[in-house]
Amino acid sequence: MKVQKIIATMLLLALTALTITSCVSIPPLDIESFPDLNNSKEVSEAPTSQIEESTEPGFTERPKYTQIVNVTADRVVIAGTCEDGAVVTITKGKEPVSVQSVGGYFITEVTLATSGSNRLEMTAKVEDKEESTARIFYADYKATVSQRPDGLDVMVGLNSQLFLNKSYKEYNGENVLSTTEIKAFQTMLKDNYTSIQEKRIADLALLQTGVKKPDGMTDLEYLEMLRDIVRQDYTPVEVIYVMIPNAITLYPELVPEDMKTDTNTTRYQQLIKAFRDDADIKTKVIDMLPILQAHKDDGYNLFSRTYSNWSDYAAYFAYEELLKVIAEDYPVSSPRPLSDFNIVTKDVMGGDLAGYTYLDRTTARDTFTVLEPKFSYTFQTGDFYNGPDDFTFNVTNKAANALSSRREIKTSKAGYPSAVIYRDESATPIYNMLAEKFSTTIYFTMNSLTPRKVDLTHNKTKTGADYVIVFCTESSIDTLLASQMS
Repeated sequence: MKVQKIIATMLLLALTALTITSCVSIPPLDIESFPDLNNSKEVSEAPTSQIEESTEPGFTERPKYTQIVNVTADRVVIAGTCEDGAVVTITKGKEPVSVQSVGGYFITEVTLATSGSNRLEMTAKVEDKEESTARIFYADYKATVSQRPDGLDVMVGLNSQLFLNKSYKEYNGENVLSTTEIKAFQTMLKDNYTSIQEKRIADLALLQTGVKKPDGMTDLEYLEMLRDIVRQDYTPVEVIYVMIPNAITLYPELVPEDMKTDTNTTRYQQLIKAFRDDADIKTKVIDMLPILQAHKDDGYNLFSRTYSNWSDYAAYFAYEELLKVIAEDYPVSSPRPLSDFNIVTKDVMGGDLAGYTYLDRTTARDTFTVLEPKFSYTFQTGDFYNGPDDFTFNVTNKAANALSSRREIKTSKAGYPSAVIYRDESATPIYNMLAEKFSTTIYFTMNSLTPRKVDLTHNKTKTGADYVIVFCTESSIDTLLASQMS
């Protein structure tokens, strides 16, 4: 205000002098009414021009921002569009950032240099072209904005890849298991396996007809005799765990440089090793990490940039690996070849991770790889996804076809095995594909990975599952560790 008053006083003196010389009457000036010349709010709210302009030959097109969102007071996520394949660079923040666009879209994060309004510059460059002219825009420091408190805050990685921040602990090895915890997990696997077999044997014993109870034998002794008869020609229930890595584990090269890790092990690696190190563990494990690593360069999304779950294409390989194991005893359950599906990459609205970052999912676009069967299923299970342009899972619908609910699917195929499947969201893309390969499939309620004896006898005419299958992503390890059978 001092500066304004001085300026106003000088103007008043000048006008007074003019009045004296010209004898013109001038009304008095209100010094307090002068505008604040340092009002950053006025500057930040001034519209930034994104007028369409022609691009000089040999130069990259100027990038555009579509959204600027504060995720904390001094951190903003910027989403936009650019020439396909361009590297977008934003300067004038605390540090310059560059991001490789994907499909003509980009998402990056900038830490602001100062409070108030920050004037940023953005350019783009495509290989074999000159860098674009700079686009000037503004981003505000917002003291009232803080990090999400619900654990769904998001890290913006390289190449516009988003990761849930909570997955960083798994990737960085911050929550590794102690030797005692590993032993407890191995004990749990063995106890659960034994309980599953004893449940199946007890069910089969009740179906033994024509075996008369000897005189003087108690009911408990008679039941144990029937169980012994069953054990003489008993085929154990197979128990198979399908372990699935987080996106951050599959794509460590996309983690921001200042968050790289040199950890020697993670909980995921510890659990895979725990399955294999104890010879008494009869439970099988399928480790999807090396399998997915082998397909990273296929040209299709395994994880999309803004979706927390894997794509249909990635999930297919879990379907394939699982059914290869089952086909050893049931050749009719061999997996369909990938050629039975059309592999379609769609331009879609942003996924759940974009939403967690407060971006408008309709403009924060993404690509998603979908498998479309070239055949028809003989049963109906409802829609997997929320729509043809929204590939987040349809798991909140309370209707009968909701994928998150317990569901029994009967194909009534003679000679096919039956299965009880415990799963998190990872099993959803192969929901139908798996059910097609079993006579009866029970998908237990989503995100419950604890086997229950009551689940293993699913109707009066069938003595229970031939297979107990657990799908578990790295982010669900805490749930898995607590899965002592009841």
